Amino acid sequence: MDIGIVGNVSRDTVWLGDKKIGPFVGGAGFNVAIAVARSGIRPRLISTIGIDNRGLLNEIDQLVDTSSLAVLEGKTCAFEIRYSEEGTFKDIQCLFGVSKSLNEHVRNIALGQMHHHICCRKPLDPEPILARLYLKGCSFSLDFIVSSVVESVTRCQRWIPYAECVFVNSAEFAVLREHCDLNKIKLLVITAANKPVTIFRYGEQVCEYPCPPCEVYEVTGAGDTLAGTFLAQHLIKKQPLDVSIAKAVASAQSILGRPGVWN
Repeated sequence: MDIGIVGNVSRDTVWLGDKKIGPFVGGAGFNVAIAVARSGIRPRLISTIGIDNRGLLNEIDQLVDTSSLAVLEGKTCAFEIRYSEEGTFKDIQCLFGVSKSLNEHVRNIALGQMHHHICCRKPLDPEPILARLYLKGCSFSLDFIVSSVVESVTRCQRWIPYAECVFVNSAEFAVLREHCDLNKIKLLVITAANKPVTIFRYGEQVCEYPCPPCEVYEVTGAGDTLAGTFLAQHLIKKQPLDVSIAKAVASAQSILGRPGVWN
């Protein structure tokens, strides 16, 4: 089974307290795609970048199918993400740039018979593509971000029970639980910083996997990396749940010692 990733590619700058890190290439779509690629599967990345980052296509072309990565006049989306010194998310500031055209770009993309992972982050409106995927009979999975999770879950509420897998952190899980019947979610993966990852199938916990202690330099992209690796291992390669989450946690922890997933 092939896989397509729909989501942002961005230039990220991170603040850990008063410490500035970046900018570096990021964005949920990019991060998930790279994690899938490093698991041995070449994903199709459906996104937009500005001409300021057009060189990225050549950098990643051997790993990622960039035929649906549109290079547009203007600047690549930029995020400034602030965490406390302990790594707790505080705030995010966005300059969307050419990602303002992401919804139009996605509307014009022909959806192949493959699994699609949708990164439910502004400015992407996930509902139209989820409706298209459902009507076409394509499988899909979802992830969210805490800064817009209420709006995104509300928009996706109708389609969440049809997702093969949903990824949230503990804060996003609290919102999901308020808006959705967990007993109708096929597979739910919940991360909680350095606490164990828990997995639920139709409302019942089926797995808990610890996060071993490790040195942390910067956390951006860790959750995306876990999601991409898990999708590649479990949904695409059909590896057992415990094997898949073990590889996903190890992959996520491997990027904590550097800024971003690509640098």
